[in-house]
Amino acid sequence: MSITSKTGDNGTTGLLFGRRISKTDDRIFACGAVDELSAALGMARTQMSELPESAETLFTIQKHLIKLMSKVMVLPSDCEMFKSSGFKEISQQDIDWIEEKIHTLESRIPPVQEWVIPGDDQLTATLHFARTVCRRAERGLWMVLKSDEVDDSLELQRDAVYLNRLSDLLWILARQDNG
Repeated sequence: MSITSKTGDNGTTGLLFGRRISKTDDRIFACGAVDELSAALGMARTQMSELPESAETLFTIQKHLIKLMSKVMVLPSDCEMFKSSGFKEISQQDIDWIEEKIHTLESRIPPVQEWVIPGDDQLTATLHFARTVCRRAERGLWMVLKSDEVDDSLELQRDAVYLNRLSDLLWILARQDNG
């Protein structure tokens, strides 16, 4: 099967379970921002040869983001099908894992004394870029939550909380890199 399907030539794109929506839908912007975040994390990982623990953390986060994107690409009417299909979702354990990473790293670095300006080195700049993309993804996800207006939105709210914590972790990782 070719990557070129031509099914998006009319301005729509596919969701899970065969649904199609406009490429301008909030859901597509949110998913695109999460996808861009994963790419930025991949760029950061390529620069972490001397920080294998941090590189592994980012790789785990990239796997979490796949779960998050899967859920975003489901219309509210298909949530039960999503659950019964065995797709994995962001869990409270995933959020707790990020919070543990934050607390561990915070204990290793001095408190901020002045405004941080990204750009001291490539890795720090990449992590700060990923952090800003993460914030955009979080805002996009909140737009989806506001437009869905369904009772099942608690799971997507958990995804938004995950992104909120992730941006904090990326801030700490960038500070760890350049002090």
